[in-house]
Amino acid sequence: MRAHTRLFAQPSRSSKELQDLEPITTIMFSPSACTLLTDQLTVKGQSQGGLLFGTSVGETLHVAFASGQGHPWWTSPPPAYPHIDARYTLGWSEAIQATSKGQYDWVGNWLAYSDSRHRELHEDLALLHLGLQDGLFDDRHALVIAGMESGYLYVHAYLYDDGPLQLVANGLAGPLITNMP
Repeated sequence: MRAHTRLFAQPSRSSKELQDLEPITTIMFSPSACTLLTDQLTVKGQSQGGLLFGTSVGETLHVAFASGQGHPWWTSPPPAYPHIDARYTLGWSEAIQATSKGQYDWVGNWLAYSDSRHRELHEDLALLHLGLQDGLFDDRHALVIAGMESGYLYVHAYLYDDGPLQLVANGLAGPLITNMP
């Protein structure tokens, strides 16, 4: 479980297993994850974020569930994004692992700007680099920037492997992809 790896320094996969994984090029969202993101984006005036849970199959990262960030009064002052609360992340991760019988794990984080709209690429990449410094994002764990336009959810998704990689994602750039394995 990634949360255990991150918080307790317990390896979850061997280096051999990691070498055999195909590079991720596409991200897909379940209807449940899309609903949570859409609902969260109706709240304007503050930056938001949360956790993403799912699995990778071949070249596709499947996001089955999304969570909110947690309660803002847990940290004072509110942390800069991207940020995770260790207790919140561990609780969600253990609950998802138990209810999915180990099928899903923490696969990334989502963020939204305070007006729920997208910004320029360089602003997204600045957030990606902040998360890289904290070990949140890599070639298997995505940063998703969510936004709304004309009443539709759209996302920009990024990984990092020897440089930033933008994933093909559901949203305005293509059809809403919601098939889960």
